[in-house]
Parts: sequence; structure tokens; C-alpha cells
Amino acid sequence: MLNEKHSLLDGKVHVYRRPSSRYWQCSSYMCGRNYRVSTKEENLRLALEFAREWYTAVYVETKKVSRGSRIDELVTRYTGAESTNSIPLNAPSPFQFKEETSAKTKPSGESFAKASEKFIAEYEMSVAGQRNERYAKSHELRLINHLLPFFGKMSVKEINAGLVQEYRISRTQNGFNGKVPSRSTLHHETVTLRLVLKTAHRYGWIETVPDITPTYNTSGKVNHRAWFAPDEYKMLYEA
Repeated sequence: MLNEKHSLLDGKVHVYRRPSSRYWQCSSYMCGRNYRVSTKEENLRLALEFAREWYTAVYVETKKVSRGSRIDELVTRYTGAESTNSIPLNAPSPFQFKEETSAKTKPSGESFAKASEKFIAEYEMSVAGQRNERYAKSHELRLINHLLPFFGKMSVKEINAGLVQEYRISRTQNGFNGKVPSRSTLHHETVTLRLVLKTAHRYGWIETVPDITPTYNTSGKVNHRAWFAPDEYKMLYEA
């Protein structure tokens, strides 16, 4: 007798039962490795629910490991920790910045770095199969290259519209690799920043998401809309 099989999440996780077992099993292939576990459930519906939760947990943990190899330089720069090519699942997150020794400079509440870690893990999971992978990756690159160096050690409670405006000024003056960012680039960075702050708000780390719209927001492009001449409009409504 063949195994009974079911697929979930667009084929990313499989639930099956062997002829010799009364329990359903689940499996998934991620980051070049197969993961399997018994659901300990005989009921198919309960097994499917277990598989969804299990896949989410494993996905987040494997992403932590894969992110670690990509942001070793960030770890060294901001935490003083030596980089490593293999990070255990329970290792400290590379988004955790070294704590300040002075009580006066230590921010209160959760850091922007921790909120960024939460956002990346949840966002990659929530848009899996719905958005291009490069789109999700672009948020992570903006954080690593620009936002974390500026906001990383700060508490999310400290971030307000004034501070964000200082960030924009800093980006305009310093650029990246000598290149001044375009209006569109700064807009995308603001979008990523807002998503991180929304994550912090969802976890109760901030009471509200601050309004970080550019202070002097002018239209960067004028689009002229087509319109009818009076005689053309008359022909239209009569028709």
C-alpha cells in the first residue's frame, strides 16, 4: 500500500502517512536540507494544522542561519563579535547590537535592530510564493546598508519624524559609495523603515507608528491627465 500524501503551502510542505504507522508525518526541503517530523496526530485535519505551524517555525530558524552568513560584516562592525560561517539555531541574533556600558546612553525598550530582525523573519514568511524573492531581499539590503547603521542601536521608542528627517539629510550629504540617493531610493528606504516600525507596534514596543512622511513633500513628477474638449464631451454624453 502506498503512502497517503497531502501538500500544503504550494507544495512547500508535505503531510503523509506510512502504511506501518498510525501517525501522520510532515516534511519540507529548505536551504539544501530535508526536514521531517512526526505530527503525533492520527486525525488528518489536526496533522495539517500541526504541519503549517511546524513549517513556519522551521522556516524562521533556517532563515536566521542563512542570514547570519550574509551579514557577518554587519555583526563585526556593530557588535564587536567575530564573524562565523556556521551559526547554531539558538545563537544570538546578528541583529542584536552590543549594549552600551553607560546607563545614560542605554536606550529604553526594544532596539530597532531587534524589530528589524522580527520584520525580516515575518515578512519573508508572509510573502512566500506571493512576491518575488528579490523584492523581500531588497528590504533586508536597505536595512543592512543604510537603516541599521543609523538606527540600529536606538530604541524604537526614540525614532520620530525629526530623527527620520535627520537620517534623510545624512543620506543626502554622505550618499553611499559617493553616490547621492535619488528621491525614489529614499522613498523605498522610508517604506522599509515604516514596515519595521509597524512590526514594533504589533508587538507593543511602541504605542503608535510615527508619521515619517517627508517634511516638505513635493511631487517629484508632474503627470498631465487627458481631458475632453467641450464638443468631444458633448458627443460622449449624448452617445
